[in-house]
Amino acid sequence: MQKKKASILVVEDNRESLQYIVDILLTHQYHVRPTRNGKQALESIKAKLPDIILLDIKLPLELDGYEVCKILKSNEDMKHIPVIFISGLISIDEKTKGFALGGIDYINKPFLAEEVLARVKVHLENSHLLQTLQQKNKTLEETITRLKNEKKEKQQTQKALEKADEKISIISAEQVKRWGMNQFVGKSKAVLQVMQKVEKLSGTNTNVLILGESGTGKELLARAIHYQENSREPFVPVNCSLFTKDIAQAQLFGHTRGAFTSALKAHKGLFECANGGTLFLDEIGDLSLEVQTMLLRAIEDGVIRPVGSEVNREVNVRIIAATNNNLQEKMDEGLFRSDLYFRLARFVLHVPSLSERREDIPIMTVHFVSQLGKEKLVVDEKVSSLLQSYDYRGNIRELKNIIEHAIIMCDGKKITVEDLPNHIAFTSTTSAQDNGATEEEIIIDYLKKHGRINNSQCRDLLRADLHHVSYVLRKLHKAEVLVKEGNRRWSYYSLP
Repeated sequence: MQKKKASILVVEDNRESLQYIVDILLTHQYHVRPTRNGKQALESIKAKLPDIILLDIKLPLELDGYEVCKILKSNEDMKHIPVIFISGLISIDEKTKGFALGGIDYINKPFLAEEVLARVKVHLENSHLLQTLQQKNKTLEETITRLKNEKKEKQQTQKALEKADEKISIISAEQVKRWGMNQFVGKSKAVLQVMQKVEKLSGTNTNVLILGESGTGKELLARAIHYQENSREPFVPVNCSLFTKDIAQAQLFGHTRGAFTSALKAHKGLFECANGGTLFLDEIGDLSLEVQTMLLRAIEDGVIRPVGSEVNREVNVRIIAATNNNLQEKMDEGLFRSDLYFRLARFVLHVPSLSERREDIPIMTVHFVSQLGKEKLVVDEKVSSLLQSYDYRGNIRELKNIIEHAIIMCDGKKITVEDLPNHIAFTSTTSAQDNGATEEEIIIDYLKKHGRINNSQCRDLLRADLHHVSYVLRKLHKAEVLVKEGNRRWSYYSLP
């Protein structure tokens, strides 16, 4: 039986942007319903509910994206539909507003096809899983309520509860399989050392601090640590960079009804949601000192107090924190509390970057191809060689995106160089044409002749995309090889 394709509503007032994103989704055989303003969007949703909505924040007429999302989430029939906001660069406060209204993610303009497809796919899967679990929970709750109302014998009630417990165990086992250490792929010395340390954590409930660059798999490792011990207890992840001083207390510890103007009902905080299990604090290095103080007290005392309440609540929560920041430097600068650091760093794991484990890249490539449902696809040797030599600024996350792009582009039974994103495919071409010169050498040679270079000129010089050349120029500037003048699109670089 053929799997039903998801229905996606796209709300975008710019005709070119709308057509571009519609074309991206159609190539993946989704059912796409384009609209250009909030009123049309609401009418389309009322006529037939979509599976997911891509919603531009800035829309014409009286309804912007925030208002449309607010209306959706206030309607019981529509509130379950995932909403991904699309917009240009926006502030953290604006993102927080979108999440507070019920949005689940953001896609920034200009669009990257692989990013759009990846985010849509992930949130469709999450939505399906959530609805399945909610339905299972509803079924279990109805069963227990019915048994209580009918006042059946204790033995019958016990059997029903045991049956329900078996169903929960099945769900838990699936989670263990999904998030176990077998997902942390690799045979390099660096990876094996991490795996050995994780095994040492078995049987403990110690707080763990995971250090590593962005995209190295810190959250995957945190989930593996949790599920090897507490497969039936909650794992609650949170991105600390979204916390502001004003919302942190209510988010961490919850609030009572009427605690503040918008508190229309009581709300459990993250600590209480994670009670008995694990609270994963990602990007812990981005917390302000005020929020660090709130967090420290909760970890030290094992007690929280919801906003508006006069009663403390005991919680038993394991903390796993992660960051790509250098917390030692932050402590030296007075930006991170040392007492909080030592509460979190009872056991420290360093996750290696992809450049530290290049021998794992072929194994990971095969793993991602299989994970994306294309086990029969063969990877060309030239592709493997290019992937092993490429400088991954996004680490594992970037490698997976590259593989997904290649699978989408591949028309045959083998992934070739032509299927890779341009900035990788051009790496070998550029090197050959410049007699083996590195990108840095090519840029420096250009500057010696022309004096300065901007992102657009560098793109033409390296024959790569803007994201890649921007990364190369920033890296050279950070290493003090180049001097930067101007900001954003008006910036250019020169030799010191």
